[in-house]
Amino acid sequence: MIIGYLDKCPKNIEIKAQKALLNAYAKERGLKIEIFLSEENISNLESLTPTGGHELLVANVVSLGDSLKSITQNISRLLEKNNKLYIVHENLSFEPNKASNEFIKGLEMAADIRSSMNSIITRNVLHEKRASGQKLGRAFGVKNKKSILNQSGEFIMRSLAQGRTKADIARELNVSWRAVYNVQKQYEVSHA
Repeated sequence: MIIGYLDKCPKNIEIKAQKALLNAYAKERGLKIEIFLSEENISNLESLTPTGGHELLVANVVSLGDSLKSITQNISRLLEKNNKLYIVHENLSFEPNKASNEFIKGLEMAADIRSSMNSIITRNVLHEKRASGQKLGRAFGVKNKKSILNQSGEFIMRSLAQGRTKADIARELNVSWRAVYNVQKQYEVSHA
């Protein structure tokens, strides 16, 4: 079965654009996509296609994960089920064979190297800040924005009920209007 995977993740391009990309790719190669499946995370696809042995088309590499490590894991999982994978935008294809396994090993090594480099860079930056006498972390008693927002749920709801805008409340709390919106939604769900 030829499956077109549409990634619902907001970091990806719109579903309509993904579908157009997949349809153009399939038409160019004389393929017929039998079904389109849409999820927020490609690992959820396993429950929808438990048998394996499918040809899976994804619009781009972003559809496979948000980090090199998750992309590598998702490719490996799909190939373990004897699926073929086509990443349309990047013009990559994978199938269960030695070449794909070698490529995956290369991706795993790149993810490990990236992780090591990030650790070294972070450690060096912190060392430089300490050496220059800078204090690290928040000052005593200062709360992060999330704790401020969690404690402000009733204030936000009261202010909204009084007709104040999210932008006005956000300015007062020194956060984004989107953060105020998220607190409102969480508050409505938890107090429903």
